[in-house]
Amino acid sequence: MEDRIRTRIIGLGNPILGDDGVGWRVAEQLEREIESKQHLYPHLLIDIQKLSLGGLSLMEQMIDMDAVILIDAIRTGSAPVGSVYKLSIEELPDFSAGHTTSPHDTSLQNALQAGRLIGANLPERVWIVAIEAESVHEFSEELSPPVEQAIPTACQAVWDYLLELEEKKMISPELLRRFPFFAYLSEEQLTALAMIGEEVEFSPGQLIVEECAETDALYLITEGTADIYFSIQDDKTNTIRHFAVGELTTGDPFGITALIEPYQHSSSVKAQTHCKTIKLNAAQLRELVEQDPILAKVLLKQILKAALERLNNTRIQLAAAWA
Repeated sequence: MEDRIRTRIIGLGNPILGDDGVGWRVAEQLEREIESKQHLYPHLLIDIQKLSLGGLSLMEQMIDMDAVILIDAIRTGSAPVGSVYKLSIEELPDFSAGHTTSPHDTSLQNALQAGRLIGANLPERVWIVAIEAESVHEFSEELSPPVEQAIPTACQAVWDYLLELEEKKMISPELLRRFPFFAYLSEEQLTALAMIGEEVEFSPGQLIVEECAETDALYLITEGTADIYFSIQDDKTNTIRHFAVGELTTGDPFGITALIEPYQHSSSVKAQTHCKTIKLNAAQLRELVEQDPILAKVLLKQILKAALERLNNTRIQLAAAWA
């Protein structure tokens, strides 16, 4: 899916310094779980890394990310060993185990500030999952029992952060329910469509889809108007002529060939005014209808209805042109 939220999860620490390695251990557990959970986050492009960095070097690993989740050991002395904290970058204290804050470098907060000053593309969303540690300076590949037992809780904190990101990107089933095109769908079906959808806006005059291009999404206008047109080669003038054949308004679908082979747009669509749309990923939509025959029947019925209405409007325009 286009425009996914680039999300980097970084497990910090040294895996041979006892509890200091908990960030790596949590990241390793997330790597084992990600395959079975990836479908819950269709709008996120998730990358998991294990690093032993701090300050400026850590900041460099965040460049061009939309969101970053750091997992690190922490020693506050104010909570039991194995306690799990969920912190924003602003809440990050200065007593981590030497990664988000490094005595040989600078704090992550200062590094991010310096990076932004020189124009680095850094994420606005930086979250930390921190685990209260006991021993972080003794050579050992083993975690203390309380820290070992905290790994599932720390993993869940990461999944919760990812869900928060997903919900911000995912459209609401309630939004779909407002439009007749999605009538007759169950709550479960609406939720499934919402998970593969996103809201996308277009400026006046912006080309949204192009005739003959691959249909990568099914759209529905939620606000604004757009023009449908065909492009024809004029051999006499050796130019391309555009013929407007219809107008789309709120509630109208387009990109309806998302479910019709060979999955190519039969016309172009350009925003006439500022347009807000719901965009459903075509490949994922085809997967859904293959799994749910009832969903396929309802959507194809609505697509056929829209196509017939569009054909009728084109006939009226042609008749007017010949009159």
